[in-house]
Amino acid sequence: MALTTRAARPADPLDALLTAEPLALDTPAARRALRAGVLEARRESQQTIERLLALGKPLLLAIVAVSFLHVFDTIAAIRPASVAALRLPDWLYHVSAAALTITVDAAALFIVATGGATALAGLPRRASAGLSFFMVLTLLLNGVYVLRYAPEIAPAVKGAVLPAIELSFALLLPAVVPIGLAVIERALARLRAARLRLLVEIRALEDLTRPAARTSQNAPEPILREAAGEHGEGSAADDTEGSKAADDAVVSPGRPAIFTIDDLPQLCDGAGALRRSDVIAHLRCSDATADRLLSRAVERGLIRRGVRGVYYVAS
Repeated sequence: MALTTRAARPADPLDALLTAEPLALDTPAARRALRAGVLEARRESQQTIERLLALGKPLLLAIVAVSFLHVFDTIAAIRPASVAALRLPDWLYHVSAAALTITVDAAALFIVATGGATALAGLPRRASAGLSFFMVLTLLLNGVYVLRYAPEIAPAVKGAVLPAIELSFALLLPAVVPIGLAVIERALARLRAARLRLLVEIRALEDLTRPAARTSQNAPEPILREAAGEHGEGSAADDTEGSKAADDAVVSPGRPAIFTIDDLPQLCDGAGALRRSDVIAHLRCSDATADRLLSRAVERGLIRRGVRGVYYVAS
């Protein structure tokens, strides 16, 4: 038996262009760009949720208005014989029918849109029996229209199917009010929870993407020792340590902080590796400042160069 091998399928050039290299993404600029993109996406999700929250309230009012007319007409019929029967304007019944029609389709669309918006915000999707109810009701209402006016359907079929479907509306249409109120209010609660989650994430991302501006009033303590000595001013040890720190100190452009190389080995991981990206993240300094610190540490023999962007503690 001869074995044949299938030739490997050539890679799609478009896939290669759209696939980012891991090393290219492991840079401060790529991480800043990623945070900025996530922040923009979170803001768009928040705007979508705000619009849905604004639409949910009129939808609830429409359901309440339809229910009010139905209940009011029913209760008004309970009267003594001496009281004249209440007759509401004809246009009010037409408005109620229009509001109920809008409610059926708008509620289904609102629930679907809520599920998508909350999923983008990070909330898990949940199965909704209310959505199934409104979808089935919409299907039946549109099906009755097609059965009633489609000329290709035989009259015998119409006479057998239409009465049964129209009879089901006596049960389904009244259920629109209680089911609609419960489902839409539950959807609004999920939207509020998603909005709260997005607000927290947006505030955190704004702090990460905002340029770090240190001032003398609110500047945090630097991670590394500053150029001043540890023995107090005026001592001989202070002169020695101060001159040494002055040689190893790097002033970050545009910032008042002064960084030294003495504590760079403390940023190494368990394997003794020191990454340039970790230095930038801990010091919150610029790329140029980190490069100068690492270069001086190599010159002093505190660390040695490894692969690109990685250093090791000198043994």
